[in-house]
Amino acid sequence: MRRKDRYIDRQYPTKVGGSFNDGVWLLETRTYKQNAWGKVETCSFSGTGFLFKRKTLVSTRYFLVSNKHVLVEGNPQCLLLHIPPIKENGIIKSPGVTYPLYPTKGKTLLEEPLSSVVHAHQTLDLAIIDVTEKIRELQKVFKYRDFKVNSLEAKNLPLSWDIQEDRPMHYVGFPDKQIKPTPFDGTIKENPKYTSGIDLISPVAQGASGSPAFLNGEAGTYPKFLGVMESTESMEMVEGEHQWVFGHAVKSCDLLEFIDEVLHKKGFHM
Repeated sequence: MRRKDRYIDRQYPTKVGGSFNDGVWLLETRTYKQNAWGKVETCSFSGTGFLFKRKTLVSTRYFLVSNKHVLVEGNPQCLLLHIPPIKENGIIKSPGVTYPLYPTKGKTLLEEPLSSVVHAHQTLDLAIIDVTEKIRELQKVFKYRDFKVNSLEAKNLPLSWDIQEDRPMHYVGFPDKQIKPTPFDGTIKENPKYTSGIDLISPVAQGASGSPAFLNGEAGTYPKFLGVMESTESMEMVEGEHQWVFGHAVKSCDLLEFIDEVLHKKGFHM
């Protein structure tokens, strides 16, 4: 591996362009409905999620983070995790797997709908699931894949939100159900110190909703976790064609505050 690649792997909390061992996951929700002829139809939606670690006084909890419109909209009944195949020297060593995160094994959709485990923010496009026990389950099930837990945490957040416009940023997601996370580049549109969320000159690709966004670090520093990509808001004429150019993200400090609220309600103390 080239020195530059080692630096990229080290500086990002999740390895950009890596495999299932990263903390960024391709998610799929499914809703089952019966049509007028009695046939059950499946409606699916894909998005991106990632892991956030939060330490309490008694334990460490892991949360799957995504958008509310990914995990809640349409009242989905099933959440799937798409695990990419393992390749060595261009040869597939192990095929890709679609793993049902919820409902848990042995439970029916009516016994444990997805809404029973999702914590949705009241006003922000933000939803989280405590997957601490699921992580242990995945480590056992996919031990042969050397499953690792890579996650973001509080120390990854920016020290200040006074970030000047035009600063480079990027986010990592799964557009169009691609099997590997894809990095996207952009810049800060407005100083987030004066905005409720983060306005970006970078559209949110279809399927990349819920992606973690990062602020590129200055020389000798690591990128910081900006927030959760949620939507594309504006279209402009680019080279004679209409193109989406502006995106929006929920601030990582709002995510941290929400996670702490959920933990407090569950009886955990920081």
